[in-house]
Amino acid sequence: MSIKQKQIINIGTLGLVTIFAVYYFIKHPHIFSELNKLPVYLFVFVLLLNFVLLLIISRLFITSLMLNKVKMPFKSSLILNSNSIFLNFFIPGQAGPIYRGYYLKEKHNLKVVDYTLSTLAYYAVFALISVNFILLGYFKLKIGIPLVILSSAIFYLITIRYLKIFTKNRLFVNHRILLDLLAVTFLQILISSVIYFLELHFISHNIGIYQTLTYTGIACLSLFVSLTPAGIGIREAFLIFSQQITGVNTNQVVLASVVDRSVFIVFLSLIGIYILYHKYTNHEKILIKLKK
Repeated sequence: MSIKQKQIINIGTLGLVTIFAVYYFIKHPHIFSELNKLPVYLFVFVLLLNFVLLLIISRLFITSLMLNKVKMPFKSSLILNSNSIFLNFFIPGQAGPIYRGYYLKEKHNLKVVDYTLSTLAYYAVFALISVNFILLGYFKLKIGIPLVILSSAIFYLITIRYLKIFTKNRLFVNHRILLDLLAVTFLQILISSVIYFLELHFISHNIGIYQTLTYTGIACLSLFVSLTPAGIGIREAFLIFSQQITGVNTNQVVLASVVDRSVFIVFLSLIGIYILYHKYTNHEKILIKLKK
């Protein structure tokens, strides 16, 4: 499939999502009155947790690069991932990973194929933990925990034994790196789960932790189908079609999504200011050096 065809599909998908959203809000005007009932501090908490998530993602990126034997300072990772998140919103598809790959090739001489392999390794860990959240949320503790332990143990043993062989020694892995990758990815999804819990619990106090875990797992898996900016509409579709599993109805999904997306726009604006500030200060440093 050509780039032009992908762009047409992305734009078409975004158009359909927009039409559906407008139609839904026209048919359900009560959504706005229900949003007005939500406390302001909910939006503040979600915004702060988005920044925590950015810090975790930046740390996670450093860990994933260890698979390539590439070291990156935390500040560099933070700036790179801020730019990546910003691009990923305005350019549908996989603009973020492509931008990171280009940066690593130019700055660290990391081959695209090696970066792609380490990214796929991270995606595998992300998918594993997302599925484990679904298992734990759906089957509860008695059955969920044994299933999570079993799936995690199998994944760990296969990865530690065969990752280097499967990638023809392009990736380096040991117990410390793999455990770090699993732990930080778990923390990433856990913070996402806390965000979703706050959004859902303020909308309906009947929505509990187990429902939120299942909801989080499905929302995370939907990120693999990123056809619109930040997966707008795609995540919501996954969650609406999965409401028999999560127990979260369409109105609740839409309300939580409006809260989440509106906060994300503010978060994105603040990231944009940070990116501009960083570029400006770097420019000033270059001018000072030239004057000297």
